[in-house]
Amino acid sequence: MDFSASPKVKTLVEQLTAFMVRLVYPHERAFYEQIEATGNRHHRPAILEDLKARAREAGLWNLFLPDSTYGAGLTNAEYAPLAAVMGRVVWASEVFNCSAPDTGNMESRPAPARIPRRCRRARCGTATAGSSRGASGSPPAPCTRESSSWQR
Repeated sequence: MDFSASPKVKTLVEQLTAFMVRLVYPHERAFYEQIEATGNRHHRPAILEDLKARAREAGLWNLFLPDSTYGAGLTNAEYAPLAAVMGRVVWASEVFNCSAPDTGNMESRPAPARIPRRCRRARCGTATAGSSRGASGSPPAPCTRESSSWQR
């Protein structure tokens, strides 16, 4: 199998690297200082939201999504070099909306148009809709007629 980068991937790697050099690396210290200033290690620094807006404007958003309608339309092999660039800063993947739990889950989830109507209803309403034990974090119940959550 040929793992050499396509022209599209090479361009994205160049754009992503330039964005990281211009905006992410210079703000690493500010990111941690904003967290430390609050005393809350779970604080979301304002700089993160600013960088997310800039990444979206630059077209570097949802790079992991294989459907080009919603993301870059890359395969996992094409996305890997981009993930490597983002991985140079622990929190950088969030800047590009490519952080867990989205990446890894979103590419395996079908687009809404391909989900049967009864399953879309099951996923609507509450965060626990469709879960097998009715608790957040529990495995999802299958979308079938036997599943009680779809009959809303």
